[in-house]
Amino acid sequence: MEEEEAEIWQKRAACVLFKSGKKNLLSALADSIANGIPCLARASLITISWMSSYLNIVEDRKLPPMVFSILRPQLLRSLNYDKDVEERVLASYSLLYLVKYSGMRTYTISQAIPNFNFCPERINCLHFFLKLYTFHDGVSQ
Repeated sequence: MEEEEAEIWQKRAACVLFKSGKKNLLSALADSIANGIPCLARASLITISWMSSYLNIVEDRKLPPMVFSILRPQLLRSLNYDKDVEERVLASYSLLYLVKYSGMRTYTISQAIPNFNFCPERINCLHFFLKLYTFHDGVSQ
């Protein structure tokens, strides 16, 4: 019961943040990842990762593509191998949900994330998350 209440609270909180913060909040989170002190950048990336998993409950259909366009550039930079593993995993997780809920799901990864250097390591990381995604959604490969 406690877990259900926590889940409901998280959904409501994410929805309120998306609706009230919109572009300003998203831009601030992306900027803090790029230019913030490490603990603020980490907290912002965790916040983005958490919020992106609830993007599907926002009723404003214009919001998910806007979220994707604002956060995508910084999340892609967070996939670079000079970043910590945790940052790369959180960025991958966030990108997965942003692609899924922003309407980009019908595109291939290379179409949704153009000009991305698809080296083998990055492809393996994205492939791993796509496997998790398809398993979680109950879709067989």
